[in-house]
Amino acid sequence: MDVDVIGKLREAFPDLDDAALKQLSGLVRTTTYPPGTLICKEGAYEDVFYLIIAGEVAITKHLEGEEERILRHSVAGDFLARWR
Repeated sequence: MDVDVIGKLREAFPDLDDAALKQLSGLVRTTTYPPGTLICKEGAYEDVFYLIIAGEVAITKHLEGEEERILRHSVAGDFLARWR
């Protein structure tokens, strides 16, 4: 998928100027995940910011004595952050 990285960053961070967007774009890595892929797991902390360009992501949680529960659906334009 060909992505306009600076355009997508501008949508996510409308208050950043062009110089900041260009600098931030140098840190971007685009990745495509097949359906059903576990992207991150509760309790595993990384310094990662995911910006969804296409598709959707289900945020789930395993609750004691229950099946997996969907907490939220994220779609294109939404983001997820994992910080230590």
